[in-house]
Amino acid sequence: CTEPKVPSNCSNVCDLTCSTLECTDKCKQPDSCKPGCICPPGEVENDKGECIKKSDCFCKYEKKLYASGQELEKECETW
Repeated sequence: CTEPKVPSNCSNVCDLTCSTLECTDKCKQPDSCKPGCICPPGEVENDKGECIKKSDCFCKYEKKLYASGQELEKECETW
């Protein structure tokens, strides 16, 4: 593995990248683990393959990216 990534016996589980972080509908946990390289604890891989803090991931909502903690206003319809 190239730094800062570290070896892992289960490199194909969810929540190791920004795109699967807390998005259970986008990532299904594998039936078996595959060894490989992952970011160190507390960090995840972004879309460029770089290790970043989880809090630095962007959230995608309706095809737009939002920074972590950024508030979004949405109108709700009542029936």
